[in-house]
Amino acid sequence: MAQRITRSLDRLTQVIGFVIALLLFAMVVIMFCSVFYRYVLNAPLGWADQMSQWIFVWLVYLGVAAGYRMRIHIGVDVIVKRLKPSVRKGIAVAVDLAIGFFLVVVAYYGSLITLRSLDQVYGSLELPPSYMYAAGPVSATIMLLFVLDSLRLRLIGKHPEEQKS
Repeated sequence: MAQRITRSLDRLTQVIGFVIALLLFAMVVIMFCSVFYRYVLNAPLGWADQMSQWIFVWLVYLGVAAGYRMRIHIGVDVIVKRLKPSVRKGIAVAVDLAIGFFLVVVAYYGSLITLRSLDQVYGSLELPPSYMYAAGPVSATIMLLFVLDSLRLRLIGKHPEEQKS
């Protein structure tokens, strides 16, 4: 069961990576078309800049979640690496708990903001800004799943970071 959860979250990370690639491709195509229409056809696309901004927001939030799962975020661990393994594990558990708490707050308040702005219309797309705001709580919820799995692996002594020390 526990390995199935980890494999499912690994698959979710792969899906997020694929979605990120699609979003990046879409953003490049939209911006290319925007430049072409503006400078070659002299007929700017009013929606292109806003759509690219929304896509970029989703790229960043999903990228943060995938980066956490793949453990590629920058960390300063000069002092922690000099501590005993048991103390290191305690600090890692505390950090996971702090991150988890922060993500619960982001998911909760992000959801409130997203829901409150459903009836608004924003910019040239004439869509609710909720579509963009939803990136925060969605990403925070996904990251919370990743943090809970990380915490579980730490507590049973099978976390990848503990395997390399």
